[in-house]
Amino acid sequence: MISTADAESIQLTNLCSLLTNVEREAALPESVTDALEKAVRTAGEDGSLSVEFTGTRTKRFADHPVRIDIGRIERIRAARQTPAPKLVASISGRLHHIKGIEQGQQTGLFSGEPISDQDLAAAQGITGPQGLDAIGIAQWSDAEEAYLAALTDG
Repeated sequence: MISTADAESIQLTNLCSLLTNVEREAALPESVTDALEKAVRTAGEDGSLSVEFTGTRTKRFADHPVRIDIGRIERIRAARQTPAPKLVASISGRLHHIKGIEQGQQTGLFSGEPISDQDLAAAQGITGPQGLDAIGIAQWSDAEEAYLAALTDG
């Protein structure tokens, strides 16, 4: 749930605009439908997500959650009349520094005694790089393969 008491007005306005278009199944840019699809697919093959407001700053969606599933995303894509722009006019966001850990570094989360990478791999039956087949998804779309390859440097 999204607490509207904490939301800034521009974010709330943008989110309400998106949800209004999703409810109407109006045409949205391909980049938006792609992002929505990725979010829905994280919940599984028949996944969906819902956005529900708490608080009183907006009354537009206060009485019902907005449900987004693959069927709705496909109907939104079908409604698209014009191609998505090829150039990005502007991007905004916030970057947060996340301190990484070294490969094989163990913290208190794992165990009190350090265990070598080789011993951990042997205990789990890992003999070498496993690739995307180890994740257990039978078929990958070209876009998913490209995305995962970029993440795994593979």
